[in-house]
Amino acid sequence: MTEASIQFHIQENDFFGTVATILDLVSQDLRKKGQQGNAETLRCLRDNLVYLQDRYHIRRSEKESVGSPHRPVEWIELERNLKDD
Repeated sequence: MTEASIQFHIQENDFFGTVATILDLVSQDLRKKGQQGNAETLRCLRDNLVYLQDRYHIRRSEKESVGSPHRPVEWIELERNLKDD
């Protein structure tokens, strides 16, 4: 995913779901190749991302960026999506 794509999916509030879909496709490919353990690991990660997608959204933090000058790591915060509770 490009940085622009990541930003788009965060703004559309479907970043976790998008990553979950990608992991599911890779998991299916691994399963077909007989790599059940790796496929199961990705399936569990997919399930966790679906959980996050259903309950949280990402918002940019006001904290200062960290990391190298070439690849700063921006702080993000997860906000609980209370409409489903």
